[in-house]
Amino acid sequence: MGTTRETVTKLLGELRADGLVGLRRGGIAVLDEAGLRVVAEQGESGRSRHPGAERR
Repeated sequence: MGTTRETVTKLLGELRADGLVGLRRGGIAVLDEAGLRVVAEQGESGRSRHPGAERR
């Protein structure tokens, strides 16, 4: 995948803070599929358009 564990941990934490995913030991739960799709399709710019991003 070409990334570091630190980067993955940081990004997952941001996605969790935005309410897009839930994290638990050994798993990741998608909580907002539509919001996650926006981020996936638009990259970082999509995060600012997701309502959860306002909490940061």
